[in-house]
Amino acid sequence: MEWRDLLQEALARAIDSRTCPGHVDIVKFLAEAMRSIASGEAEKIAHRLPIVAVPKNGSQNAIVENVRSPEPTAEEELIQSAEEERIRSDILALFSDDPLARDLVEGLFVGLTADELRQLTGLDDTGYDTKRKLIRRRIDKAYPTGWMK
Repeated sequence: MEWRDLLQEALARAIDSRTCPGHVDIVKFLAEAMRSIASGEAEKIAHRLPIVAVPKNGSQNAIVENVRSPEPTAEEELIQSAEEERIRSDILALFSDDPLARDLVEGLFVGLTADELRQLTGLDDTGYDTKRKLIRRRIDKAYPTGWMK
């Protein structure tokens, strides 16, 4: 979709269904509306099923497979999110008796580096390595075959 089409659609929606709050600049409002519309269109394209050509060989028994988009559906994303949250809370529960280890685990969940974690917790290299080993041992003991229950 071209920018002119996005602008036209944003203006049409602003007139029909969306209202710009008084404290928001109209240009910013339209830009965000255009971004939202473009995102919605991109999502539609990503979930579109490809057209599969069927050979004309006269056979009435031709099989056409419904090829699904490799992107996860909204339902699959919700299931994945719920599963990740379950694992996260289960792992954090393993360290309810050790606030420092729990802080390290939470930092790892959000993607902090080892240096950032050392700085935040005040641990030296040896202390950090010791806590990481404790974390690894507890998780391995609680989930010897992996995350799935």
